[in-house]
Amino acid sequence: MAAFPALEPYGRSFDFGDFAMSEANAFAGGSMRFTHSDEALGHGLTLEYLEISEADITAIRDHYREQQGGYLSFTLPAIIWQGHPDVETLVPAAGRWKYAGPLEEDHLPGRLYNVSVALQYVGASFTS
Repeated sequence: MAAFPALEPYGRSFDFGDFAMSEANAFAGGSMRFTHSDEALGHGLTLEYLEISEADITAIRDHYREQQGGYLSFTLPAIIWQGHPDVETLVPAAGRWKYAGPLEEDHLPGRLYNVSVALQYVGASFTS
């Protein structure tokens, strides 16, 4: 398990996911809803890095390759949540993440890079 590189993002956006639920038609024409979990699933996190160096983009690229894209899960260092008053209100701090898609890069003059990293929460006990 390789932790995500300890680089502070310029910005981050968080998706709170949704609760596992199914719906069925009732006899009287209404609907019945069934919940399958008391916790939301499918949390997403997008990290934005602006004008980072070649060394920093290489660290992110290498981590993406080591995790085989979205195959292997990993933890996030505390610096990812820098400035957020209470991470536990979002997800458990011991949670594991995986890449939700490929890295999105912009190459700038002077060998600087903008990169967007989309992650998906997979839970605290997910092992691969």
